[in-house]
Amino acid sequence: MVTEQRPNRGLVGTALGLPFITATIVLGLLLGPGKKQPVLGARVYSAEQAPRSLRVETVERSGGVERPIAMALQFQGNGESLPLQTSERGTGELRLSSPLSSGHQVQLHREGQLLLDSPFSAGEAQLAEVAMSWSFGQSGLRVFVRVVNGDLAPPFPSVLELATTRDLQPVDAEVEITFASAEPETTRLNTGPTGGIRLPFTPIAAPVQLSVEANYRGELARKSGTLLTKLAAIHARDLGDAVELTSPSPREVAYFSVVGTLGREYGGEVALTPTEDGFFRARIEKPRGGLLLTSPTPAEDPSRTAVWSFGATAPYCDHEATLVSKLCERIPELLTLRLDSLPANEAREDRRIAAIRGKTLTFLSLALAVEIALVLLLARGRRAPAPQVGEDNLNPDYAIKRSNPLAEPAFVVVLILVGVMFALWGWVLRS
Repeated sequence: MVTEQRPNRGLVGTALGLPFITATIVLGLLLGPGKKQPVLGARVYSAEQAPRSLRVETVERSGGVERPIAMALQFQGNGESLPLQTSERGTGELRLSSPLSSGHQVQLHREGQLLLDSPFSAGEAQLAEVAMSWSFGQSGLRVFVRVVNGDLAPPFPSVLELATTRDLQPVDAEVEITFASAEPETTRLNTGPTGGIRLPFTPIAAPVQLSVEANYRGELARKSGTLLTKLAAIHARDLGDAVELTSPSPREVAYFSVVGTLGREYGGEVALTPTEDGFFRARIEKPRGGLLLTSPTPAEDPSRTAVWSFGATAPYCDHEATLVSKLCERIPELLTLRLDSLPANEAREDRRIAAIRGKTLTFLSLALAVEIALVLLLARGRRAPAPQVGEDNLNPDYAIKRSNPLAEPAFVVVLILVGVMFALWGWVLRS
């Protein structure tokens, strides 16, 4: 008589339960602490190499998408500790009591978390692209030309200032001014006894071409060239006690900086509101002298940052042009990215995820090895004994189980679960 061995119920229960327990733990780790969290970062911008004014931008990156985020921060550096609240667009301004030099440690804290910790690095200064004044003519007759108040930003009006001198004295000369891509196209007039005129004009496209010809008692002076034109720049208009910022293209916010004799003094952002004429406008307090820089982004890109002057100064003139305006401004330096903690914070998050997934993979590998060992034990223990010599065994199930001891449903389920564990192991390995 044949005795059929029963599988050990404890081993069978363990073999069936281990994959479910393992999968629950692995998925819990990967979808819980092992899931990549949104990464917070801070950027610090400055204009000068030893700035007194900083712009800070706070961002969040998740799934490869970056967005600004408002944060309450604490700045520490240069012997100062200052609170800073960034806006919903992620920017804030810091005004320091003393210049921040290269090498000084800068820290930004958020609710006990160290968001940025790095020595300040000034790097090279980035100058604004500006429309230089013209000074040309023969040894006697000289002509000086400049754009008043700042850059050309189509389609907003501007003013051209022109002065004529002979032997450094103002003279009444006949001048012909011709524009291309601006209106009016051609104007003929005299500079008068003061030797100076102002001509309103409106750029309509880029680039704006200018040709000037002056004639004083037969002496001629000519020059043609291109005026720097910044399409889609944010225009600034003097309203007396305020400045109106206007964007020709749809924008939610405009950024600005005020630059004085010692460099950038302060800056900020202002929300733009659509108006009936299709533009987007806002008003800010008029700077007390110096230059106003407008930009559509926190970092001041030279090609999109416009420079405006509302004082009695002539920006960027040479020594001869001081005959027209008594004071010249230096070319301003632009806000440039100096510190960025986002790459380091992302790398730290990646290392944390890699450590958790490495431990998860080790646990899964051990669980898989235990499951394989249980399958082998069950297969060995399930094998039926051989029949006695001369015994007729007419039970067909016995022959099947002896030739294939894993033919029962429980063993099929166990093998399927082993396959699932292998698939889970491969998924963790690739992730």
